[in-house]
Amino acid sequence: MSHVLQQPTLVILPKNVEESHREFFQNHSLFNTQPPQLTRFRNVFVSSTGLVFKNANVLAESVCSPLFLKKYTIPFFLRNFFGSLYRIKFQIFKKGVYIIVHDEWSSNYFHWLTDVLPRLYIARFLLQETILILPDTFKSSYHHHTIKRFNIVNIKRADIHSFYFVKQLIFPSHLTAPGGYYNPQILRAAVNFLTVGCNKNIHRGKKIYISRKNAYTRRIVNEAEVIALLEKEGFSIVLCEELSFEEQVSIFSNAAILIAVHGAGLTNMAFMSEGSSVLELRKLDDSDRFNCYFRLSAVFNHRYFYQLSQQQELADSHFQDIYVDTKLLKHNIGLLGS
Repeated sequence: MSHVLQQPTLVILPKNVEESHREFFQNHSLFNTQPPQLTRFRNVFVSSTGLVFKNANVLAESVCSPLFLKKYTIPFFLRNFFGSLYRIKFQIFKKGVYIIVHDEWSSNYFHWLTDVLPRLYIARFLLQETILILPDTFKSSYHHHTIKRFNIVNIKRADIHSFYFVKQLIFPSHLTAPGGYYNPQILRAAVNFLTVGCNKNIHRGKKIYISRKNAYTRRIVNEAEVIALLEKEGFSIVLCEELSFEEQVSIFSNAAILIAVHGAGLTNMAFMSEGSSVLELRKLDDSDRFNCYFRLSAVFNHRYFYQLSQQQELADSHFQDIYVDTKLLKHNIGLLGS
């Protein structure tokens, strides 16, 4: 699916951008301004991961990234179709209208809030008269809160091996391209809708650092040294995986400064007040296709800062741990404000 991308009126750059990095950010200060669409399909096959097949060909709109399109060939469809028959997991839905808002990345906190949430928002007036297809593995606090907030009661839970023939399907268009190109107006409205009524009395202070010490990837190898500095600077240390969704909404709604390694925890900047400061710790040889949090900060009118850090060698560069220069970190903290 093509995304119409337009340059904002003003060029957006990090507050501490180095001259040698201007092009890295300037060429990607883009938003997805394509108008949302609710497309109706008839007589399609649907996988548990949200892939939609018509005449055994995958619909590009249902794939989380164009890079994956080559995987979903007719042989892929046939294997899944006959595999589901063998496992007695194939079902035919002739009655009712179904709706899909997820893809194979959607369980993740970042993708749920920046992609699934806007799609639910634009389809919110149809959710009472349709049946939402959703994987049975989507059981996190943020999944449950979203379902409750949108008052979704008609849900078809799909397991990993299920495959469906659907007579009538509604497909809200993706509003986030693979690199995180957002529709600012819709994403802001969707976040506001989701957080109405949330308890915002839980505080961890104005300065928050999100630790990834319990994660399997993208950790800070000298985090003890980093935390010692941050605590001296008045930062609270937060482990997002230990918090419910509403606790995260409250903590970050009351924060003014956020520091974190590139990762899903940075999505919580969506709950911070406009004009807050965000410092993203990134790999030294980071790719501009990972500018999703830079653009997310622009959506919510935050002051974005970055710090590049030496990474460990791994075959998959997306999962590399990093070493943070604490002297440079102290300098950047001084730029964030109080």
